[in-house]
Amino acid sequence: MTAKLTAKAIAAAERAARVEKERRDLLTYLSPGRAVYVSVLHRSTSGMRRVVRLYLAHGGEILNITHSTSELLDYRLDRERGGIVLDGCGYDIAHHVVTHLAQRLFDNDRALVPRSL
Repeated sequence: MTAKLTAKAIAAAERAARVEKERRDLLTYLSPGRAVYVSVLHRSTSGMRRVVRLYLAHGGEILNITHSTSELLDYRLDRERGGIVLDGCGYDIAHHVVTHLAQRLFDNDRALVPRSL
């Protein structure tokens, strides 16, 4: 029993360290008012699931921040398509994921500007 608890505690600590690293990395590039670009890679036939990638323009380059965002927000990655899997319909998916990211990074859901590609 103690070994299981210890293994769970270790896994939780490792996850927390990964999340904090991704948070620091994202904060190097993102500041309030920056635009985050969202590209929908796939939509299921039912329309209830989408796979998206997130990008940002920085120093003349386009950076893919999908993996960092998925770690920080605990979103599942679609490894085949290389994007974040989001379920649901009837809402603006770009607005949803970018405001969630802004809330986690800046404690303000309007700190980042969502842009759809």
